[in-house]
Amino acid sequence: MLKKIKEKLIQISNKELFKTLFSYSKGYRLKILYITILRAVNSLATIGVALLTKNIIDSAISKDLSSTYTLGAIVVVGLLLKLVLSKYTTVYSTKVSETMFNDLQHKTIKTFYNNQWLFMSQFKTGDLITRSSNDVSRITGILMGTFPTIVSLLVQLITAFVILSSYDQMIAFIAFILGPATVSISWVLGHKLKELQAVIQESISELNSYITESIQNMDLIQSFDIKEDALDKLKDLQDKKRNLVYKKAVFTAITKGIIDFGFTIGFLGATLLGAYKLYNGVISFGTFTAFSQLVSHIQSPIYGLSKTIPSIITVLSSVERVIVFNENSMESQNTAPELQQNELMSLQFEDVSFYYLKDNIILDQLNLSINIGDKIALIGTSGEGKTTILRLVMALLEPSSGAVKLNCISGSVPITSETRKYFSYVPQKNSLFSGSILDNLLLANKNASKEVIEKALQTACIYDFIMSLPNGVNTIVGERLGGLSEGQAQRICIARALVHNTPFLILDEATSALDTETEKCIVINISENYSKKTLIVVTHKTEILNYCNHIFKLDNKKTTKVR
Repeated sequence: MLKKIKEKLIQISNKELFKTLFSYSKGYRLKILYITILRAVNSLATIGVALLTKNIIDSAISKDLSSTYTLGAIVVVGLLLKLVLSKYTTVYSTKVSETMFNDLQHKTIKTFYNNQWLFMSQFKTGDLITRSSNDVSRITGILMGTFPTIVSLLVQLITAFVILSSYDQMIAFIAFILGPATVSISWVLGHKLKELQAVIQESISELNSYITESIQNMDLIQSFDIKEDALDKLKDLQDKKRNLVYKKAVFTAITKGIIDFGFTIGFLGATLLGAYKLYNGVISFGTFTAFSQLVSHIQSPIYGLSKTIPSIITVLSSVERVIVFNENSMESQNTAPELQQNELMSLQFEDVSFYYLKDNIILDQLNLSINIGDKIALIGTSGEGKTTILRLVMALLEPSSGAVKLNCISGSVPITSETRKYFSYVPQKNSLFSGSILDNLLLANKNASKEVIEKALQTACIYDFIMSLPNGVNTIVGERLGGLSEGQAQRICIARALVHNTPFLILDEATSALDTETEKCIVINISENYSKKTLIVVTHKTEILNYCNHIFKLDNKKTTKVR
């Protein structure tokens, strides 16, 4: 699927990518315009200072001290105002840029959540982090920094060229002549760099993914004593990224070196012509000084444009890396009706088949009915498709054929992303978030009462342990458990699912780290304290089966009722 998306993106023209880039500025266009005006005013002030400097020099040479002091005072005040304006612009644009970055990052991560689980599972964590941080940052930088800069450079260029032309058209022509050629070279450079930048971003994603995985599996690296191997692979990925960045730097340096040489020739030509006219008395020394500054104010914007244009082209690679999540079909957002516990009758699989690949069928016309209030166990060897069934229940996957639905008194409701609110899920792996135990318990039910929380903790056989901690439910935990054992973390996750208070509770090997007595205690407590709750347990343990009223075995792509 990911390969098909990438092939589709190749067909997207730069024009369409520019439209997408412009669409990201929605809600910020007036602020961008304001920043652009501030920078344009600053550019005009720079030229104004150059003209006042000319008059100061001419006044000084003619020994008009009164005018010299007056103009000098105006320049000092002007420079101070220009400094204040510049710093204000920097502070304001930084504030708006950070706000815009947060909004774009929020929207990007929202598309992660709204995309189909199967599609998102193809991306590594480090890659997603890079796309939602580095790529979003580059997009924000172009919209909030580069575009206003281009406008201010154009204002400076046009103003300086017009003023210099009023003094001497030949000098203005010499200063400007390399402009079109420079911009053309920059445009070509930008397209070349876009391709290289895309490869660099991929290498950054690959490196970040490996670092993320290495940190997450630090215990394995230490226990297998493969620290040197892990570090060697890290160095290989770092070297790959470094070589790509170096290649980009060399290509950019050579191209810009040619451009710089052209600017040097242009500036030297204009300066020599001005010097020649000064020597022959055609212009004053003050005018010659103004010529030098105006020539600089013409060439500086052209040089600035030659640097910013490639950055605009290369940022399109970041737009491609973000837009890929919009190009994929999103999850179905059909609104499910509000159902009460007493309205539900059963969860049903009706002739459900599923495959990831057409030649590898996981489920084949599976039929399964789970009545409300049942405590059922789903067993079978690894790889048979038990987790696939759970993912279908939670609408993380869609059936290749057939239907999964909730049967109610008034009819049936198809399983979609909107019906997830009726299910609480506890996976085998640690799924605690950084924060306090209480934060984790309230994750899906922020308004849960103290009584509801205590009941859930007691049912999960973890209440006494948590109360024995110095900070109780306010104890800080995190992705590395923060001192908790795997079994303690699993029990907190079970309690969190009970606090969620949904009709269905799904335990996917969620008691794998528990001893038999604790596991038995939890299942009995759930049956007694939450008798109306439907319990679906995926397990390889035989002891827990004694406390389930129905057992289904998944074998040969179908389920068989064992009891």
